[in-house]
Amino acid sequence: MTIADETRPGDWPRGDGEMASYIRRHDWSATPLGPIGDWPEALKVSVDIMLGNASTIAIYWGPDLVLLYNDRWRTLIGDRHPRALGQPARQILPEIWADIAPLFARVMRGEGSVEVADHTLPLLRDAQCQERRFDHSFGPIPLADGSVGGAFTMAVETTQHLLVQRASADARRRLRASEGRYRTLIEAIDEGFCVNEFRFDPASGHADYRILEANPAFYEQTGLPRSVLKRWLRKETPDLEEHWYEIYGHVAKTGEPIRLEQRSDALGRWFDVHAYRIDAPESHRIAVLFKDISARKRHEEQVQLLLRELNHRAKNLLGLVQAIARQTASSGLDDFLERFAERVQGLSAAQDLLVRSSWKAVPVADLVESQIAHFSHLIGARIEISGPSVSVAPDLVQTLGMAIHELATNASKYGALSNDAGQVIIRWSIDPPEDPEAPFAMSWVERGGPTVVAPTRSGFGSTVTTRMVELATNGTVQVDYEPAGLVWRLSCPGGNLLASVTRGGAGVRRLPEITPVGAPRRRSVLVVEDDPLMASDIAALLTAAGFSVLGPAGSVDDALFLLERSTCETAVIDVNLGRETSEPIARELIRTGIPFVVLSGYSRDQLPDVFRGAPLAGKPLRVGELETLLERAKDAATGQ
Repeated sequence: MTIADETRPGDWPRGDGEMASYIRRHDWSATPLGPIGDWPEALKVSVDIMLGNASTIAIYWGPDLVLLYNDRWRTLIGDRHPRALGQPARQILPEIWADIAPLFARVMRGEGSVEVADHTLPLLRDAQCQERRFDHSFGPIPLADGSVGGAFTMAVETTQHLLVQRASADARRRLRASEGRYRTLIEAIDEGFCVNEFRFDPASGHADYRILEANPAFYEQTGLPRSVLKRWLRKETPDLEEHWYEIYGHVAKTGEPIRLEQRSDALGRWFDVHAYRIDAPESHRIAVLFKDISARKRHEEQVQLLLRELNHRAKNLLGLVQAIARQTASSGLDDFLERFAERVQGLSAAQDLLVRSSWKAVPVADLVESQIAHFSHLIGARIEISGPSVSVAPDLVQTLGMAIHELATNASKYGALSNDAGQVIIRWSIDPPEDPEAPFAMSWVERGGPTVVAPTRSGFGSTVTTRMVELATNGTVQVDYEPAGLVWRLSCPGGNLLASVTRGGAGVRRLPEITPVGAPRRRSVLVVEDDPLMASDIAALLTAAGFSVLGPAGSVDDALFLLERSTCETAVIDVNLGRETSEPIARELIRTGIPFVVLSGYSRDQLPDVFRGAPLAGKPLRVGELETLLERAKDAATGQ
């Protein structure tokens, strides 16, 4: 059965697959997950990854492990689809719950990923209980507060391997009575099969073997020519890895069967191998039953990569939320919760757009409308939006989105949207659009509101609408508090903001003031972070701790520019800087003997080698962590 529905703009999840349609149409308000619009970003990102992947994937969410799954996974549960969607796993999978519940418990307790190979389960399928075998992987999905929200699972069914092993064993028992039936079976199976004969050199200890017989699948799955049959392999395949001689030779000598997964670089494939001795011990003959599992390994690597990237993005998002909270609190605790919630809502709206666009470019019009969604009824009446059809690069969506959201919030409280008559005019332009040197201009103009008075002090809101935008775009922001209404204008090279023209176009480089080359300033630290909000927060933390901050720099070129023209005692460098990494910066710091701390959402074993010797500060940052790690890095460099 297929299901068709009319997908409207803004509907989520996107996609033409059957399960994407089921998830869109499902009444989630009647489940523990609640309305689909209220789902956390981590769950939405995971669902997008699940539906866009060809592997057999399911998501178990929340304390009840509520089930969501993709088109491939639904085949595992037979007639339990579609009623399984949105139901607790315990109710849907009672026959295997005792086997899989401990695995979920480990993941949900925050003990990391769990992988299980050849897991035999009595799975109920279409009213019949069948013994099935699977390779499972279970990965945690982190929430914004650092806890585990659910489990992301992939299953690869290996039941056929079990059936082939049993059939092969049965065939060997009847070999003497029915050689023909044995040959028919071996040649018909999908798995590779061969009989190998070993010889051992007592002087050198080396082993060699030749293939006495092999089925068609052997040649298909190894890629070896049929000419290798009955020839000694050390001569015929000189590039074959030594571990095959050692593994198979051990089976031939000891009679101990072995089951393992092993890669052959020479053949460019992964194999699931079962080897066992046959005939008399002195014959040194073994049988090998194997399967090419390269596709499964690629799927597993892809899922692990997706899980690592999901974890990285979640930690980055936590870092942004933490920075928003800290910077909002710096302006005072009066109405803190209201101001914090509004800013997180703006960040959430930008995240929704990025997920919907698969982290690609976002049209400027969509970004503006998402940030003033609570005034959508005024668009066309009191809010005018106009500009060419151009798109913001994904790494600038959050910064520009938060600035627009801040302007809208201020307008609703103090400006043109705080009464019944005021108007807001939002415009942008670039001319010509294809020219990276052409300036991009954007303005927010208020008219008809209360008389505007310039604020007596600047807070985090001012930072969001000016300094953050300037750092992100290498542009200029001008704010005029005209009595008739606030006017905000952004001007920058189009290539610095838009995805529809070349990034990094010509324009004035906006770098912080630098000190002359000479002795390092006391406790001076270079900050390298491409996200303007995180950079501002880190700079504020270090300044409050008594450090003198150089930067922040948002790119490799900016950081190397500062290092060439100024000096510092230590540095804090983010690993990922937009579309580049900070590896050249790390190498320059190592060359010049400047100790540094690495800032990243990735774990240490996922970092390039150049970063692994430095202290690692994970995102989100703990209070006081940077100061401690910087002092530790400096002491280690000076031998203290």
